[in-house]
Amino acid sequence: MRSPRRAGPLPQAELLILGGGAAGHYCALSGAREGFRTVLVESAELGGTAFRWGCLPVKMALDRIKAHLGAGASPGGAVGASGPRASRRFRTPAGSPPRDLLRRVSGCLGEVEQRLQRQLEAQGVEVIFGEGAFTGPHTYRVGGRELRARHVVIATGTSPAGLPGLPLDGQIVISHRELFAGAAGFRRLLVLGGDVEGAEFAALFSSLGCRVTVVEQLPELLPGLDRDLARPVETRLLESGVRLELGSPVAGVTRHRGGVTVELADGRLLEGQRVLVTGARRANIPAGLETTGARWDDTRIRVQDSLSTGVPGLYAIGDVNGLLGMAHAAIQQGTLLPRSLRSGRPLRAARWGAYRRPPRGFYTIPEIGGAGSTEGELQSAGTCYRSAVVALADTWRGLSKGVGGGFLKLLAEPGGKVLGIWLCGAEAAEASALFGFLIEAELGVERLAGSLVTHPTLAEALREAAWELLSS
Repeated sequence: MRSPRRAGPLPQAELLILGGGAAGHYCALSGAREGFRTVLVESAELGGTAFRWGCLPVKMALDRIKAHLGAGASPGGAVGASGPRASRRFRTPAGSPPRDLLRRVSGCLGEVEQRLQRQLEAQGVEVIFGEGAFTGPHTYRVGGRELRARHVVIATGTSPAGLPGLPLDGQIVISHRELFAGAAGFRRLLVLGGDVEGAEFAALFSSLGCRVTVVEQLPELLPGLDRDLARPVETRLLESGVRLELGSPVAGVTRHRGGVTVELADGRLLEGQRVLVTGARRANIPAGLETTGARWDDTRIRVQDSLSTGVPGLYAIGDVNGLLGMAHAAIQQGTLLPRSLRSGRPLRAARWGAYRRPPRGFYTIPEIGGAGSTEGELQSAGTCYRSAVVALADTWRGLSKGVGGGFLKLLAEPGGKVLGIWLCGAEAAEASALFGFLIEAELGVERLAGSLVTHPTLAEALREAAWELLSS
């Protein structure tokens, strides 16, 4: 939904934001609430990767598949008695092919854009659609008009990139952006990358009847994650018929009439109709940025701790600045920057300290969520720690829900400071959303053990893990 452009010259803005993805959207809302006359310019559709092409639609599809499966089943039984509840609008009718979910989710994305625009309009944000270019650090020309603003914020995000020797072509070698549109046209999918994006897409398309092969050059799926957390996901993928080809990089790709052949460095040959490249991104650099004095490369626009580019009044937020390529970081930066500008108190390095060990959610089957250090990171750093693991089935809520798998793991210093909290099971990403706050607050195990926790909930597993560490 796009409102008609206003006739005549646009009044000078106090806050001009380029990009209507997660960072730009929340920056515009925050700016308007802070009393800035705010203008947002978007070259295509509102929402960006977070809401339109990646994060949100993938989770929408996975949630509905988990509901269809009866709940994010884990190896050896259900993680929970019921999965995330699908809305009536998008619920899969009994007996209908799950593949229909992709078309239905794709069809609802226009509603997402309408919701975003209504939110902006409710706060009095002026939205302009069109391609534009900088003509100076505080001027931006779009649609034949030159906009001037005291504060200019670049929130243009990143775009999928191919691999060396393997450029994206949008037809055979694709990114997540093409997957929904072309879902009905293939049955064999090669996923290059066993990271969280690759694992989520493997879970999604294998559930829809595709023959999926995941290629990861490292010897394990979800590299960097503790094996006890990754193993249930790996087991579930294998049970779903996913083929895992680990431990060798891609050496070459041959396109042919039937699709594509991928050759690995160790000589293995893999066949597919589409190749999905995950993980590789490049910064969306606005046209004319060279007129501003900002510095950048293919991966990011350089910023200071204050999110300033070093050019007075010119800022970059979200994925385009390279601080942390996650939607929740983009939202945080977009929300905080206008408050900083209004107060005159620049943001400091301490504000981004959580980015070293950020909260994370893996919307796989089963899900994984957590924050802080993993055991592998602590071991690599030579850090002394203690751990406690509590099965979700052992909580009273686990009993009432019929939970058959999943666990919470608490990691702490011998002195009691909490170092990491990790959860594996149905709806783990949702349940762990505030674990990052607990890590940032540097709480001790004793404080967690003595906290008041709603009963009965799966969250009681965190308290029980704390008591286990105190008594050991």
